[in-house]
Amino acid sequence: MIDYIKEILTKVSFDNALFIKELNKSRRWLSNDEWDNLILWVELHHKGKLAHYERSNPKQKHFETA
Repeated sequence: MIDYIKEILTKVSFDNALFIKELNKSRRWLSNDEWDNLILWVELHHKGKLAHYERSNPKQKHFETA
């Protein structure tokens, strides 16, 4: 599932609002470990797409556009 989500995020990365929308939707399908892995992948491959993310708050489920 995480590979599919990464594929979707890559395809919509041209539009920041759509990227964030798809990222937020993906949260419901992933375990906490998968979610952490996805966030690390996003930070590595799509730097600048996340705006108010704090690692100290693992329950944060939604992001805002930068």
